[in-house]
Amino acid sequence: MCRDCISLETVAVLGGDYDGDDLLTGSAYVTRSRSGRTYVHDFGAGAAEMFFYTSDGELKFTIRQEGEGPGEYVDPMPIVELPNRRVVVFDQANVRLSILEEDGTFVESRYFPHRINQAHPLNDSVLLVAASIQTPEQAGLPFHLVHISGTILESFGPEVNFIPGTEGVGFRRMMILDDSRFLSTSTSGRPYRIERWNGRSLEAVWTREADWFPQRSSSREVSGSPYVSDIYLDGSLLWTIVIIKDPSWTPPAPDAPPVPKRADLLDSEFDTIVEVIDLAVNEVVASQKFDGAMDRLFPDGTILHLAADDLGVPLWELRSPRFRPSSLSGNWK
Repeated sequence: MCRDCISLETVAVLGGDYDGDDLLTGSAYVTRSRSGRTYVHDFGAGAAEMFFYTSDGELKFTIRQEGEGPGEYVDPMPIVELPNRRVVVFDQANVRLSILEEDGTFVESRYFPHRINQAHPLNDSVLLVAASIQTPEQAGLPFHLVHISGTILESFGPEVNFIPGTEGVGFRRMMILDDSRFLSTSTSGRPYRIERWNGRSLEAVWTREADWFPQRSSSREVSGSPYVSDIYLDGSLLWTIVIIKDPSWTPPAPDAPPVPKRADLLDSEFDTIVEVIDLAVNEVVASQKFDGAMDRLFPDGTILHLAADDLGVPLWELRSPRFRPSSLSGNWK
C-alpha cells in the first residue's frame, strides 16, 4: 500500500490570541458541523467557556455563563449544530440539554441527565447519540434517538464484544451517511472494526488486521494500546485515524516543570496512523504515520490536531486531508 499518499493542509487555527478572547488552554472538547462552524468547550480554563467559530477559524463570540440557572452551564459538551442552525448543548452536570439560537441566544433547557459521547443531528428535532445510559431499559445499548425535548425515543444496537470475555466496547464514533444509514466504530476494539447500520439493522462489517495493532488480552489494557480515534467516508474512500504509542517516547524527568492538561499530546508520546480504505474494492490504499495525536475526523472531512506555538501555548489546528491515489493496496476484509 502507499505510505506517502496523504498530505494534510491546515485550513483553520483555533486559539493562540494572547490579547483577545481566543485563548484556549488545550483542555478542550471540539465539535464541527457539516457547515464547517466549529464549537469548543474549554473545560481546562476552570469555567464553562464555549467558543463559537466560523468555518475558517474566526472567533465569532464566546459564552461564559457558569452556574445552574437558565442560560448557565457547568460542563457543556458536546455542542451540536442542528440543520436549522440552532445549537443543542448537553450538560450532564446540570442534568439537562439547552437549546440556543445561532447567535448564542438562550432559548430553553430540558431535563436530560445522561453523558453523551457523540451526537449527530438527523433533523431539526432528533439526534442520533452514542452514550452509555445505565437505566434498565437502555443499559448495554450503544445507540439512542434523542428528541431535543430531552426524551429518549428509542435505543438499539446491542453491544458486540470484540474480545471474548470483555464487557462492551467503550466509546463509539459515528458518521451519518443518510436518513437511515450510519457508520460506527468502537474506540476500544482490537483490531479495529467498522460497522454500517441501516436503520436498526447491522448491514455490513469490516475489520482491519495490522501488525502495529495487536490484539488485547484484557479489556483493561488501554494505556499504550492503539485505538481508533474516528472515521470519515468520502464516496467509497473510508478514512480512519488510529492513535498509537510512540515507542521512542520517554517520560519527562521527575523535576521537570509540569505540563498543562492534554499538553502531553504535544511531546510525541503518541503518533497517528491515517489510513484510506477503498470500500469499492475492499482494499487499504494508503497507510501513513504522522507525529502527534489527531483527535477527530469531522463531518466536513477535516481532522483535529493539537499543536502549540513557539511559547508552548496550545493551538487547535483543523487540517484537510488530501489523498493521491496509488495502484498499490493492502489487506482489508
